Parts: sequence; C-alpha cells; structure tokens
Amino acid sequence: MVGTESRVQHSCSDRRASGFVVLDVDGEKGETILLDRGLHAPATVTVKTPRGYHYWLSYPSGGIGSFTDIFGGNSGIDIRGDGGYVVVPGSVLDTGVYEWIMCLEDATLAE
Repeated sequence: MVGTESRVQHSCSDRRASGFVVLDVDGEKGETILLDRGLHAPATVTVKTPRGYHYWLSYPSGGIGSFTDIFGGNSGIDIRGDGGYVVVPGSVLDTGVYEWIMCLEDATLAE
C-alpha cells in the first residue's frame, strides 16, 4: 500500500498465485472498440476505475502475460496478466477512486 493524505493505493501483482487476470477497458472508446469487434464485457467480478472498468477473469491454465493497447490505435484496452499489476478497490488516487461493481461475493470469475 502506498499512501499520502489524499492518496491511498492498494495493488495486486502476482496473477498466477491470485488466480485471476484483468481486462482493463478505459473510457467510451475502449467500450466501443469491444462492441465493434463483436465482443462484450463479461458478467464477472468488476471494478469501476477512474477511467473505465477492470473485468476480472479466471487465470488461464496456459498462463498469460500483460499487454497494453491490445487492439492498437490507443484503444484503451489492456490485459493485466503475469508481470503486470492492478490497482484494487479501496484505492483513492488523485484521478479518482476504485470501487467494486460486482465483488467476489456477488459473482464468479468469467473465463
């Protein structure tokens, strides 16, 4: 945890041990790009971030790395897998707060 009076950040970094990977979708552009490709946000554990959403998915048996801008063109869509980290709910940054939309008690991890 990193903190000052106006900022508290909690994060999780070991994907394989945690059992999840995160689809990080920022803004309307990220959501539109998913829809344009026939994809949709899965019904899964979800976190509202200052710029969009984190969708938590089951960690795949074959493993997965971390990738930014997965569709190119500043898509606003990243994968947070091995080697990456995510800021988790309870964090308060200068840009805003991270809060649960659907927590682990309310949903299962989509694949």
